[in-house]
Amino acid sequence: WHRLDLSLHDFKQKHIAPNFDGTFDKKTVKYKIISVPKEGEGAVMKYGDESDWHVEDGIHFPHIPPPLPKTRLPNLIFNTQLLKLWHLQDRKFKRPIGELRMRITCANANKTPLHKACADLLTLLLHDATTETCYLASVCELANEIQSTDVGFTLRVHGFDDKILDLTSEILKGLF
Repeated sequence: WHRLDLSLHDFKQKHIAPNFDGTFDKKTVKYKIISVPKEGEGAVMKYGDESDWHVEDGIHFPHIPPPLPKTRLPNLIFNTQLLKLWHLQDRKFKRPIGELRMRITCANANKTPLHKACADLLTLLLHDATTETCYLASVCELANEIQSTDVGFTLRVHGFDDKILDLTSEILKGLF
């Protein structure tokens, strides 16, 4: 929220008009009213001329993009309590890129502050133990993340799909 520099006593209807310049927060933020909707009119999404050439310059509001068609959304291939598998083709480069996410449930991971600190420490130790392997994988455009959560751990491995399982098994060897 910002604080308007005009007091309520000084504020008049003329201050809500196009081309009025004002300030917020003790003159640290400037604003200018460009357009005001007419009675019964909805939000003004464009102002000035009706061209779309000035969206990047901040003269026009950008349009809200239409929702994506079903063909551009990931397809759910497999769904059980143990595994949920989605598929989405890389449209830009048609590269064989994949992503593997695992949620490892640990009942005592967040039982007490001590347990939470130990879970965070375990993720740091695992990261340090697999630094050499993960660095070599990152050169080949494979990346990984491991985080401690309220219910256990989350592991994410992404990159070229032919070596994702190899990197995941190396990380899991360090964890188990």
